[in-house]
Amino acid sequence: MITAINLESKAVKKKPLLYSILLISILSFISKIIGLGREGVVAAYLGTNIESDVFFLAFGIHAALTYIIGSSLAMAYLPIFVDESRKNGEEEAIKLTSSLLSQLLIFSLSCWLLQCPFFISARKRREEETYLFPLPLL
Repeated sequence: MITAINLESKAVKKKPLLYSILLISILSFISKIIGLGREGVVAAYLGTNIESDVFFLAFGIHAALTYIIGSSLAMAYLPIFVDESRKNGEEEAIKLTSSLLSQLLIFSLSCWLLQCPFFISARKRREEETYLFPLPLL
């Protein structure tokens, strides 16, 4: 009788896991289809010129930085959040998260504001002369 109860509890645990795996797989597939559509729209709109090169360069840098920062925050911050939640309660852990996100937002906005003059000067230079390689536009 005890084994029957254990088997039933294990079966209940497997169903949500399989559901979650299926859901993540379907959402990943949909994301890939949307990404393919995005690439088609960009190729149709920009074609093969210097603007498309700059777009793909900027998008690649952004994607890489997002992946690096996002994965490092997830790996480093989740244990801190769980520890803070266990020690001081969930409300304090949420306050810590809010503080971290506020600091990250201020840092991101500061970086964005500092780079604006470079993009403006690059656009003025682009109007004056044409480059064969997109690096001088940065």
